[in-house]
Amino acid sequence: MNLYQEEEISVLEIVFGESAAMGLSFSFAKGRENDVLCFSSPFSMGEIDEDDIGEKRRETLHCIFRGDDEKKAEDLFEKDKENLSVLIRRAKNAEPIRVWSGKTPDEVCGAYFIIEQLSRIGAGKPDVVLVKLSDFYERADGTAVRYIGFGEVEPELFGEFAKKGRKLPYNIIIHMAEHWRALRKENASLRAVINGNLMSVSENIYDKYILGEIALQPSEFCEASVIGSVISKYQFGIGDDFIAHRIEKFIGDGILKITGNNGGNGRVYNRILRKCT
Repeated sequence: MNLYQEEEISVLEIVFGESAAMGLSFSFAKGRENDVLCFSSPFSMGEIDEDDIGEKRRETLHCIFRGDDEKKAEDLFEKDKENLSVLIRRAKNAEPIRVWSGKTPDEVCGAYFIIEQLSRIGAGKPDVVLVKLSDFYERADGTAVRYIGFGEVEPELFGEFAKKGRKLPYNIIIHMAEHWRALRKENASLRAVINGNLMSVSENIYDKYILGEIALQPSEFCEASVIGSVISKYQFGIGDDFIAHRIEKFIGDGILKITGNNGGNGRVYNRILRKCT
């Protein structure tokens, strides 16, 4: 289903992550390519006690991509900052906005961040629709599928999910904005969704699972194999960037050491690691 075949009004789409943006764009009718804004920064990670996308967000991105692709970190920062400026300008012109939020911590945090930004514009301007992933999606053949994030959703299904979007009353917008401001005040280095609630958590909350997968590896192993195992087995909704960030901590703590690079291209995920204990 083409998402816009039946829509006559221009809707500004907000998504989190390049995969979701690509899937949504494929569902567009021609001429609507400029109606999607993608925010790629992992809002679940790093300090957030600033009014918008500022220097602390830049520092978080450079920390994530340190030793891997610092140009990508800067590009993501500049693009997200530019997209936020476009969002606020178009929202002030009362363009309707649709925010797509999956179940991953980054998408949920991103949605709260965006809603908090929009709450400053005032009541009734603009209309905001929130599209959330259901627990399961039933395909035409009766197969039940569980999606964690919109980056996993097939392009042809975005139209179906769009029908389930909910226009947010202004009191809900204020509630979400206040919740994000409370998280900003706590300013933890990590946020997670626990029993459906977005909250600040310790950065080591997933360590036992990552270390558990490392324990199953041979004495020398590829970092990417651990990252892939954690993502597929536990489905926490955390990204490969965060797992790599924690593995970097284990290297610094002397639990692991780097012995080589499997791909020869300098990418962090291709590193060969050896257990030290």
